[in-house]
Formats: sequence, structure tokens, C-alpha cells
Amino acid sequence: MQPDNPLDKLKDIYLPGRISAWPVTYGWWLVLVGILLVIVIFFLIRYIKKIIKARREAKVQSFANEMMMIQQKNPAEFVQEISVYLKRVAIHIYPKESIKQLHGKSWLEFLDTKIKTADFTVGIGQELANSYKLEVLSVQKADALLELAKNWLRAVL
Repeated sequence: MQPDNPLDKLKDIYLPGRISAWPVTYGWWLVLVGILLVIVIFFLIRYIKKIIKARREAKVQSFANEMMMIQQKNPAEFVQEISVYLKRVAIHIYPKESIKQLHGKSWLEFLDTKIKTADFTVGIGQELANSYKLEVLSVQKADALLELAKNWLRAVL
């Protein structure tokens, strides 16, 4: 008698079917949703920043138009109106600080500290120190003062 050949008892190997990448597991869906959410939030933040910048620039432009009209109609009140407008904005933006009492040099120093410059205490902004006096500025000085006020508004708004 011949011994049984153990190889005869082996069966053929059957390979499993192809593995599909779909459906993806829940973890990968969460990663995909997370990435899409980050992308949407990024573009939403950029869009909101553009809107805020456009609104800020519109406010500054509105201020400039208003001040130019005042300069044309009553140039003696031009400096006073700029000072009043800047003070109103400062009171609104910095409500915890006592701004209403500021005048003269202390008012100019306040304006300088908020935008880290010396244009108000040293430069053309000195005209605001005596804004209660009605005086007519030259066109160049008026333009420079208006530009300085617009820059201050852009920085704090």
C-alpha cells in the first residue's frame, strides 16, 4: 500500500475579488468635509475682510466729501469741523477713554498715539490744536490736513 500523497489533498487557491476604494469609510468622509469646511471658511473670511475694507473706505470718502463741501462753503469752519468729526469718531471707537475733555496739545497727542505718528503734534495736524479759532487755511494746508485726517480714520476704523 502506498502512503497517501498529502499534496493531493490541497485545493486550488481562490483569490478574493478586487478591493474597491468606494465606499470610503466614515473617517475619510470626515477628513474631506473638514478640508472643504476650512476652504469655505477661508474664502468667507477673505470676502468679509473685503467688505469691511470697502465700507471703511466709503466712510472715509464720505468724510472727505463732506469736509470739501465745508471748505468750499465756509472755509473758516473747516479746521473746526475736522476736529469735531475726529472727536466724534474717537468717542465712538474709544468709549472708555475720557476724550470729551481733550483739547489743544492733549488732543493732538491722543490722535498721534492712536496711529503711532507725530504728524498731529509736529506736522500739519497742529492746526487742530486751535480749532476753536476760525481761520482760513491755504489750499495746500487744507488738503494736507484733510489727508492726515483721512489717514487717521483709515487707521482707527
